Order: sequence, then C-alpha cells, then structure tokens
Amino acid sequence: MRTIIPFTLIVVIAHVLVRTPEPLDLTHEHSGPDEIVQRTSEPAVIPYSFREFFDALMHVESGGDTRAIGDDGRSRGPYQISRAYWLDGGGSDYDRDVWDTYESESVMLGYWMRYTPDALESLDYEVLARVHNGGPRGADKESTIAYWNKVRAELLAGRNKQESRYED
Repeated sequence: MRTIIPFTLIVVIAHVLVRTPEPLDLTHEHSGPDEIVQRTSEPAVIPYSFREFFDALMHVESGGDTRAIGDDGRSRGPYQISRAYWLDGGGSDYDRDVWDTYESESVMLGYWMRYTPDALESLDYEVLARVHNGGPRGADKESTIAYWNKVRAELLAGRNKQESRYED
C-alpha cells in the first residue's frame, strides 16, 4: 500500500521540481532604488536543483544507505526520519515506508509545507536542511549550523563532481 499524497502536496512538488530559480546576475552594475547594488567580477552561481539538495541530505544522513538506522533506533531510512517527523509530514506506514526514498521525500516535502512553507517556496536550502535536522524550529537552533555546513559541503562536492565530468 502506497502513501496517498494530498493534491496540494502534488502541486507544491510539481512547482518545486519544475521551477528553476533565476541566479542573480552580479556581473554588471545596477542602478536605481530597486536594483541590486552589489557588484562582482565573478559569474553568478547556478542554483542547486532540488534533486541535488535531496542527494546531499541523503549523503549526510545515511551515506545513501536506505536501510540505515540511527539515533539508537529512533531515526531510520535514507534520510534518518523519526516516527514523529514521519507523521507530521503526512506519512502513514512508518515501519514499512521509511526505507523508501520516494516515500521519504514525499514526507519531507509535507513536513516542510507544514513548518516552513516560505523556505520551501523560495528553495531556501539552509532553512530546509536545518528544519529537517532540528525540527520545526531547527532553523533558529545554533546546533543545526554544523549540519547545514555538512549539507552545503555535499552540495559543493556534488557540483564539483559534475563539473569535472564535463572537463574530461
């Protein structure tokens, strides 16, 4: 039996996965009261995709092991999700489905929709990662900064790996 995903969650998932945020163009000067005033000679950074973000979270949480068990048995699966998180995110059969990457990602999206919809809408990966790690108020906890730094390092490592494939 699969988890039934509410229609609103499907709409958000489609929006997040299809939408590609525009990188800021910081390579030329802007003027005017509503324009960006920061200037740099560096090219704009291409934003990470949601897939890259999920992959980085999974690598930090379990190294990609879908059968991982952590926190003395309280967290399970590829994203190390607890039973309470699972239920808050709209999941149903924790014991069976937490091991499934797709089901876990659906629950994570539901959790973020519930506790940090603005960060989900804007693809604020730092807030999303810190809430995933520290609970609904995780983005305000100093203890989640180190976690975010690990996720950010994984994002960069994944991007560097992709770029090196193009250089060969």
